[in-house]
Amino acid sequence: MNRHDLPVRLAGRPFDQRRQLPVPYVNEHGPGSYDFAVVNGRRAVECAREQLCGACGHFITRQLTFVGGLANLLHNTYTDPPMHTACTDAALQLCPFLARPRRRPRPTTATAMPAGYRDLDRSRPLAVAITDGYATRLTATADGVLLEFHPEPWQALHVFAYTDAGLVPTAAAAGADAVTDLIQQLRETHRD
Repeated sequence: MNRHDLPVRLAGRPFDQRRQLPVPYVNEHGPGSYDFAVVNGRRAVECAREQLCGACGHFITRQLTFVGGLANLLHNTYTDPPMHTACTDAALQLCPFLARPRRRPRPTTATAMPAGYRDLDRSRPLAVAITDGYATRLTATADGVLLEFHPEPWQALHVFAYTDAGLVPTAAAAGADAVTDLIQQLRETHRD
């Protein structure tokens, strides 16, 4: 996907020429300053408060998409802001951390990783879930305060597996009952 193929909102973001990637809204730390590995906490709070997309920074009118691992889905808790569905589709193709099966985040010199940061277990599914809203909660941790997103009931769910070729869709469900059934199947299949 090149810059011209990006969703319009993402195409308007600052662009990292070396990586050929748009800079997500929550990773921008000031004019011309960004770090793909560190979420800007103020921007994450702004996204939560104003229902903005974490990728493009624009208002999400409907169909908020959350991306996370199986634990996020099963516990209905996310630490990254939601995105537009088109921004999510682009992230699944472009974001090195999400799209590449063996990619690990680079070490950072930041004083603290973003609150709630978790490494995805690529032996487990990646879930893309769609909802109409969410609640937020601030939780005290040893490292500070954790901003959590707790989505409302899911409207749709797309499940992907990591393979040597990248992400491959493995299951999908639409409608509250079908999503609940799929989550239960995932819970039973991936018991610890």
